[in-house]
Amino acid sequence: MFKKVLHKHWLAWLDKRIPPHSSHALNMRSVFILPSRFGWGFIVMCMCLFLLGTNYQNNLMLLLSYLLLSVMLLTLFYSYQNFAAIALSASSPKTVFANTSAHLTLNRIKHSDYKTTPEGLLQAHWLEINKLQLPRRKDTSTISFDIGNREQRLTVPLLLHTRGEHRLPRITFKSAYPFGLYHCWTHLDFDVKVIVYPEPKAGPVCEVVHNTEDAVGGKEDDRQGNEDFFALTDFIEGEPLNRVAWKQVAKTGNWVVKQFSEQKSDDVY
Repeated sequence: MFKKVLHKHWLAWLDKRIPPHSSHALNMRSVFILPSRFGWGFIVMCMCLFLLGTNYQNNLMLLLSYLLLSVMLLTLFYSYQNFAAIALSASSPKTVFANTSAHLTLNRIKHSDYKTTPEGLLQAHWLEINKLQLPRRKDTSTISFDIGNREQRLTVPLLLHTRGEHRLPRITFKSAYPFGLYHCWTHLDFDVKVIVYPEPKAGPVCEVVHNTEDAVGGKEDDRQGNEDFFALTDFIEGEPLNRVAWKQVAKTGNWVVKQFSEQKSDDVY
């Protein structure tokens, strides 16, 4: 219960700090940065070198610890500037069927504050997976993009299981460029909706075919028609007089009518 309340307040805080919009240009409010595991280990190593240098009064160790610490600080600023130069806009995904993947297409646009092109690998995954009744995040794969290439579009798939109109959740972007000492990330909401139709089910073929026995193997039979003479039958009151065999009536005096037939094949479905 406490986790749900905390998660709800965290999402409300994200909506205020990074409001939903069709396009995002990263800045200080939307970028989060902390040292990685390798970065924390790097800091511990610098502290150990500093302690050894002061304990043994070794100027080379002190110089090395200062040099590594300066690299750590410079990487902090460079990692932020490289990640904050990202600017993306979203295109509305096409409608899909249930249990199929919708693809959100993100277009790279020019950043108003940075003229440089970001470099390195950019990892992306969906943030609020359980909101759409999808598998947990550990069951979904993280998509990696090389943001330094010339490709101007990034495509992020999302598997949808329920029909209806869904508002796509936030996307988390991460980068550890250049040395992996820091992790830069952000949670962007592109305010995009997708319509999911019910999953189509397999059914019988509904096409009617009229053909002969040679073409489709249908069984032909003799049916009443107006083409070929078939036989003479007794006249029944009410039948049309144009079918009466007047020659037979004149010869025998018995009223008979002509019956005709035609070949028809069964309808094949």
